[in-house]
Amino acid sequence: MATIQELLFQADNAQLRMPEFQRGWVWKRKNVRELFSSLYHGYPIGSIIVWPMKADDGRLVDSVIDGQQRLSALYSVIRGSKPHWSKGYDENAFANLMFGLEEERFDFATKERLNDPLWISVTEICQNPERWFEQLPEMSLEASTQAVYTHRITRLTNLWSKEVFVSRLPDKTSVEDAYRVFDVVNRAGTKVSEGDLVLGQISLKWHGAREVIEKRRSQWAENGFVVPLEWLLHAMAADLGNCIEYTKLISAGRDEIEDSYHKVVGAAEELQNSLRDHLGLGRDQATKFNMGLIAVAIARMRMGNGLSVEADRQYLAWWLLGTLWLRWSADTRNRVNRDLNIVLGGQGVEALIRELHRKSEGLSLRPDHFAARQSASQNVLKLMRIMTRRCGARSLGNGLGLSFEHIGHLSDLQAHHVFPRALLRERSVPKKEIDEVANLAFIRHDDNLKIGAKAPADYLPEIEEKNPGVLKSQWIPEVASHRRCNSSRGVGSFENLNSRRRPTPVPARVSPTEAVRAEIDELF
Repeated sequence: MATIQELLFQADNAQLRMPEFQRGWVWKRKNVRELFSSLYHGYPIGSIIVWPMKADDGRLVDSVIDGQQRLSALYSVIRGSKPHWSKGYDENAFANLMFGLEEERFDFATKERLNDPLWISVTEICQNPERWFEQLPEMSLEASTQAVYTHRITRLTNLWSKEVFVSRLPDKTSVEDAYRVFDVVNRAGTKVSEGDLVLGQISLKWHGAREVIEKRRSQWAENGFVVPLEWLLHAMAADLGNCIEYTKLISAGRDEIEDSYHKVVGAAEELQNSLRDHLGLGRDQATKFNMGLIAVAIARMRMGNGLSVEADRQYLAWWLLGTLWLRWSADTRNRVNRDLNIVLGGQGVEALIRELHRKSEGLSLRPDHFAARQSASQNVLKLMRIMTRRCGARSLGNGLGLSFEHIGHLSDLQAHHVFPRALLRERSVPKKEIDEVANLAFIRHDDNLKIGAKAPADYLPEIEEKNPGVLKSQWIPEVASHRRCNSSRGVGSFENLNSRRRPTPVPARVSPTEAVRAEIDELF
């Protein structure tokens, strides 16, 4: 237990801190009014839950996991000033809280209440209670009434001596356990991740860490790369402790943490350059860093300038295959740590491939992968998008290559249905076939708008004549095939579309399955 006065003293002296993952001020006047009413009438106001963390000077300080809004309201009203930890602070939420001696209730100041001697400022009475006891005799009140008011003022002045139950997590509580506690007690409030909790601990040693990290992540996002906070922190943990567990990172000193951060940032930015250079990833579609890239980043950091272009390509090829085969979608920690053991043990990409092969279906791309609906096969769709650009594809329409970033508000890359949805719906083609990856090409936004809902026979011959080879670059069979696909044979003719991705009686110029496999082989 601790009195409110003790809690505010601890907050003023940095013995009690609000970690940076906590949300800003969100309470309304109603919440503040009800909090003080509960205190006055002796009702419970809930416990404060704290998590001991080590500060930069080695001291253990209590970081508030639950109770920030209550502590902020108490501090604001009793101290009469903004809490130093508060973000997005609304002074109107606490300013001029008053207590009605006659009505025995709390409310906020109005012009009438400010001029009524029976309404008194809660802030003033907490800071200078003697003044009000001196004022009462001057009001010419009956003795019984004065006695009642004196008793009520006494109860007010005792507010900050009220005790609040403080629940303290054990000193050795892990990030995972603290996260579970926070998630339970804040289900209707702040949503945080394990990364937020770790950043809260780091910020006790490296002040301003959140601002530095978030600024960098925003810059990366503007360039088309989404780097989750957890990815960055796990990579720092791997740099310091050779695994992605946070223990070493949390126990490190400020200099170690900052040094690791800068090394990881350098590796992440070089990775972004490699992903853009080798795989053609651009700003037109955000690329999210998954956990598989941690091993690639650590390999870069350990080898420095010693990582050859060929080795770089091989690591990215391994990551691409691992993503396709969902290596890091389950049992993530163990799998990433296994990858790190291989990298740090100097076994190279070959050992990573053997590990991936052992856990997958043989790493073989099959035609049926491209027959899956795009919503159910996002990894295959991403692979096709990457390889379409990397193999020198050109947009249907203007014939411009897709390997470079184009200028203009309609130059972004879009997935285009070769056989338009409307046409196939008219022929009662099932939706899952309409949205197969096999029915998609990747073209510029403006070209997509120009083509609209035209049947392939109405626009593909003209496009091929204008820009010879453009269909082949998009894995599309000869134009004659599309004429047959648009014949009066109905729904069955749609099956010819899959000549783009799997064997059919209709000859295709190129098999994407074989072409993509060849490209991946070339990366190795």
